[in-house]
Amino acid sequence: MLTPQTRLNAAKDILDRLGWVPPRRAERVDEEDVPIEEMTLAQLHEAAAGRKGVRLDLSSLRSLAADEL
Repeated sequence: MLTPQTRLNAAKDILDRLGWVPPRRAERVDEEDVPIEEMTLAQLHEAAAGRKGVRLDLSSLRSLAADEL
């Protein structure tokens, strides 16, 4: 019986013989942190959704948006 490790090694050997090179990882580009007072409404919505690691509740977002107007 072939173990999963044996199959993996065989697949790696075949790809090496074919000259296949895996794609490089994309470099991570971090956007500069913008103070919350300078964020646009779209950035505030994105932050409120938790996509940037910042969590705002809806009432705080509304208050900040009202200050922007």
